[in-house]
Amino acid sequence: MGAKLTYALSGALFLLFAACNDEEQMLSGSADCLLRPAFEAEQASAPVSRSVINGIGSATANGTINSIKLFLTKTDHSAYTGNESSVFSTANGTSWTGSPEIKLSGDKVYVYAFYPTSAAVTRATGADTHTIPVSVPATATFDGDSTWNCSTTDYLYGVKSSTSEDTPTASNRDGEFSPTVYMRHALAQVVFKLQASNPNGTYDYVKEIRLSVPAGNTTKFRAGSGTMQIKDGALSLTDTETLTFRASVNPQICTIANTAVTVGYGLAAPLAAAPENVSLTIVLGKKGDTSNDRTLTATNTGFNIQWQKGHIYTYNLKLKDRNLTLDGAITDWVQGDPTYTGPWDTVNK
Repeated sequence: MGAKLTYALSGALFLLFAACNDEEQMLSGSADCLLRPAFEAEQASAPVSRSVINGIGSATANGTINSIKLFLTKTDHSAYTGNESSVFSTANGTSWTGSPEIKLSGDKVYVYAFYPTSAAVTRATGADTHTIPVSVPATATFDGDSTWNCSTTDYLYGVKSSTSEDTPTASNRDGEFSPTVYMRHALAQVVFKLQASNPNGTYDYVKEIRLSVPAGNTTKFRAGSGTMQIKDGALSLTDTETLTFRASVNPQICTIANTAVTVGYGLAAPLAAAPENVSLTIVLGKKGDTSNDRTLTATNTGFNIQWQKGHIYTYNLKLKDRNLTLDGAITDWVQGDPTYTGPWDTVNK
């Protein structure tokens, strides 16, 4: 299907841990040092309007996060002595404060990073498969006037580099206290665009979009309550035959003939294989009135896509003579953008 699809957290976010040779970082009477992260955007010039989480900064900024949680263990996967978990937060995107403080000692540790910070870690005994609880609803909502405001949490996890899924390590030894932690998305993002050959300015508001597979399908979608491994974003969820993306407010409409408009978006769990016999349904009608709603369904082998984590998939749909079709291939938003220097997620390209 052409180039693989990615979406960026303003490119890759990374943490730089302060050096222990800073006098104020040294703890009195010991060789321990305090963990002092700073968050930066590696691909600052990348488009930021396509991701549900698209950067770091003020808590009031649209589509950004202002906190990331760290969890530490010893390299034999046993508990780290002292404060093993901390939330680092910022009000301006440049200065960060950890609560509580974490000090690095002579023992090398694994540094796990994840979002959301409200999640509590369930430690795996003697292994690195620590998890947090997740919820990926089969029916999700979005604000049609936004590109980031949907009801599904954009779960993130941290890795050692842009080409590796290894977990970062750290200690207070020279050269080992400044690991780089790249934050990746555990979910895929889907975007739905629609163009109409003869748009109706009153009755073509897109209120709902559904993706469905038959009950007998071997590969189904995944949703529900489950867990995410904080080392690699691996999700444990339940099979479901239908995913629904519903405009909770501000449904969108095509008003100019043959001009594509983004009419829906959301987050979805990655798939182990491409599902077969996928159908796509949209519900259109008058804004604020359900009495004239109508439902259109299309089936196309182009819908049979294996979603991968950290990727974005754009469904280009066309409405003509009251029929719904797929207009070309499901496309990558990076294609044709000369300013983009990514991709961010370069694993398995």
